[in-house]
Amino acid sequence: MRRLVVSAALLLAGPVWADDAGVAIVLSRSIAPYVTSAEGTQEVLRSGGVDAIQLHDMAGDPAAGGRIASQVLRQHPRAVVAVGTEATEAMRQQVGDIPIVSSMVVHPDRLQGTGGPLFSASMEVASAEQLARLKELLPNAKRLGIIYNPALQTESAMARRQAAVEAQGLEFLLHTVEKATDMPEALTALLPTVDVLWLIPDETVLSPETVQKVLLETLRYRVAVLAPSLLFVKQGALLAVSGDYRDIGRQAGELALSLVSGKRPKASMVEARKSMLYLNLRTAKTLGVTVPSELIQQAEQVVR
Repeated sequence: MRRLVVSAALLLAGPVWADDAGVAIVLSRSIAPYVTSAEGTQEVLRSGGVDAIQLHDMAGDPAAGGRIASQVLRQHPRAVVAVGTEATEAMRQQVGDIPIVSSMVVHPDRLQGTGGPLFSASMEVASAEQLARLKELLPNAKRLGIIYNPALQTESAMARRQAAVEAQGLEFLLHTVEKATDMPEALTALLPTVDVLWLIPDETVLSPETVQKVLLETLRYRVAVLAPSLLFVKQGALLAVSGDYRDIGRQAGELALSLVSGKRPKASMVEARKSMLYLNLRTAKTLGVTVPSELIQQAEQVVR
């Protein structure tokens, strides 16, 4: 069999056909996080003896899903790894009963479509890990709040978050919104009552027109922000705990390897197991937070 090495150039070139199809990898688009995740997936597949791999790139075009699905079906892979929400939804709707592993998806429990079994390697780090990092930085925090749109969050996801908050001895306060224009009222109601605002992945709360307002208001109220990614730390959040893209890809590869071997994975969804810590020392100074030197050393990136 030909051995295939992933690179951004290969992904951009379109599908690379192996001698016989073991696993198809479909990217929503060739952005760096997705390419890195796909590389991690292939590392695991190759180490498990799967060299027959198809690569496809939707290039951000939803219309490409049908064409790529037809190519996938002709090759009869044992599993499809879909990188990103667009690829996952397109493959679910069009590849029949072939098992699908979604990777680099924020809300795998909200994925649409019908089809074969769906397994997921989530982008989100386990709530317990995120809050443990928070308590290392803010051991005296007492009250944590979340603003969210109930239409965009599942009850099971919110229950997991609540359990993790309570396990850290924190009081849990919630405020719901239905649309971005509800955010000013939500911030005015919640921020005076909490020490920390936990920004969970939510398109309403973190829409382009609201996120800067959220971060400015938290600074005005001297409320720390636990964010989902480095992007928000660069904009002023105190810290973020996010998944490692390559390792998320490895987790997807492990799920796919089980399927190729004829075994059903033990869990249908796995949270990111390798976390990356990001800190904003300028925000820490504004809030009067002393950041332990060991946390600075452990951080993947520090905004100074």
